[in-house]
Amino acid sequence: MKFDSAKFMAKPRTQLGWWAGGLAIAFIVVFLLTTSSVIIFSGVLILIIGVAAGVLGLYAMAKQGEGSWLVWLAILCGVFAILISLAAITQ
Repeated sequence: MKFDSAKFMAKPRTQLGWWAGGLAIAFIVVFLLTTSSVIIFSGVLILIIGVAAGVLGLYAMAKQGEGSWLVWLAILCGVFAILISLAAITQ
């Protein structure tokens, strides 16, 4: 699989890619506001937002050929949410 920098730097082409990117940005904003104690938000809802972003990002990349940086960000948010939940479970 060849890396295409033009595809990476472009906006998402599909609606699913836009949804994944939007959920990733929502995850980052809510996570930062919650960790800085600006708002009180349920950790389960943050987990759901992160995992949904990751799943949508993976689907958009695998089935629809999406390769935008927003989709990659969504996948990273999903992985981060899963790792945080695993760390909380194993404590």
